Amino acid sequence: MARGIVQRRPMLRGALCGLGLGLLWGVAARVYMRLVADNPEFSWVGTLFILTLAGLLGTGLGLVWAAKVHGRRRWWLLALLPGLLLFAGQGIPFIPAFLIGGLAFTRRHWALRALGAAGIVGGVVAFWSDVRFDSDTMLGTPTGMLVRLVVGMAVLSLGVAVGGSVLYRPWAARTRSATIEPIGSADVAAGEGALAT
Repeated sequence: MARGIVQRRPMLRGALCGLGLGLLWGVAARVYMRLVADNPEFSWVGTLFILTLAGLLGTGLGLVWAAKVHGRRRWWLLALLPGLLLFAGQGIPFIPAFLIGGLAFTRRHWALRALGAAGIVGGVVAFWSDVRFDSDTMLGTPTGMLVRLVVGMAVLSLGVAVGGSVLYRPWAARTRSATIEPIGSADVAAGEGALAT
């Protein structure tokens, strides 16, 4: 029964899919932070904070995707606002991947896709330039740690860019028939076919 409700409600389906993908990204981000931390310690507050923000952003992106696919009103873009808090503080390096990197996953002109790829790579390079030296000692970061930092950042940036590609998806045309069927159009045709046999 619950599956039928989700299948008939495209906005709910979009929200749930987005929530799941956002939480998956949040878990990956938390594991990444644990791998690259100098002093790895687990905090429920930090973990729940990251998962909550990633889930909010994922839910917002899922709602916007469903609204675009089903020709809903553009005010659904407001669903993104709570999740944008993910990009405050430590999330700042992901902003280029989210805003520009999504172009790399669209069917647009090759130059726009190249710009999207530059948004993803640019954020990773900016992050690399920030972490290549230890801020306390000004010595170079060990190579193994630097590779983990950059590869993890690249993978997480790709995930954010795929989510950001929703922003560049075209809106489907709004049709009244998507929400309200004309009275008797399909039923009359089906009934006439049944009477003819």
